[in-house]
Amino acid sequence: MFFGLGLVKGTFLGLGTGIIIGLAIKKACKSNNKNQNLNEEINKNQKNALNNKDEVSK
Repeated sequence: MFFGLGLVKGTFLGLGTGIIIGLAIKKACKSNNKNQNLNEEINKNQKNALNNKDEVSK
């Protein structure tokens, strides 16, 4: 009886912990991806600004 209870309790604790850790990792990846996309957009805008400045000076 107590073995089964411990097994079920351990399973639920393990699953719960795994789900929480999985959600935390997912959120971290999303924010990292968002920052990476923002940096790429900023770099692209800077390159376009430099190209436009070069065209104007010609």
